[in-house]
Amino acid sequence: MMKIYLRELVNLTYNGKANKLLIGGNQLHYNQFIRRYDGCAPIAATNILLYLSHVNKLANSALSWPLNRANVDLLAERIYEQMTPFQLYRCFKKSDIWQFKLFGFQLTIPPSLGVFSAVIFKHKMKRLAKTFKIQLKQRQFKPALWADQLVDWQKFIAEQLAAGRPIALLNTFARVEIDFFQPFSDQVRQQSLRHHWVVIVGIEAVKDDFIISALSWGGVVKISLNQLWRANRNKWLFKSKMIAYQI
Repeated sequence: MMKIYLRELVNLTYNGKANKLLIGGNQLHYNQFIRRYDGCAPIAATNILLYLSHVNKLANSALSWPLNRANVDLLAERIYEQMTPFQLYRCFKKSDIWQFKLFGFQLTIPPSLGVFSAVIFKHKMKRLAKTFKIQLKQRQFKPALWADQLVDWQKFIAEQLAAGRPIALLNTFARVEIDFFQPFSDQVRQQSLRHHWVVIVGIEAVKDDFIISALSWGGVVKISLNQLWRANRNKWLFKSKMIAYQI
């Protein structure tokens, strides 16, 4: 039975408040509301760079700092400044989000579109690699627009993880249900995932499905690959994106 996880994931664990164990960055730790709203791509970038630098033992300023909440949050703020998600208007709190009714329908205009494409994410990652003076390689999964197969998704994820490459996943318009696990605890929260970046760190065969493990919000989310693939089948140009990284 297939079970593949990135090695040495312990390199991303650290103690947060009240000795709560966290894994990777958490966009809810950003100081500003708008950053907590649209900061998933910078957090994904933070997790990828932290993992690769610690596993490869790079002696590189901010990326080689000891892992604790203060250092991870500081690095995430720095990376956010370079990621610069696409913001539509200034928004300081939840009540600032534009909402109005039109023909009886409640409409909401989001304050930010975030980092809404793989092209932009890859470009930003190249800039970050230059900033931190590392040689970063990117491999994007490119499924067929109409006839992509589940086995292609599974094969790409398994091969990249086996080679030690974390995978950035952007789930765009395909809504999928996930289980969010607080790190190293039995606390689970079920929610939907849409318009969100995560970092895939594991895949496991479970009965007739493959379950993806990914980093987000300082914990781990579990995603059904079957469900993700089915939700993407008719999305054409708006399919979810996957990009694998290595140094």
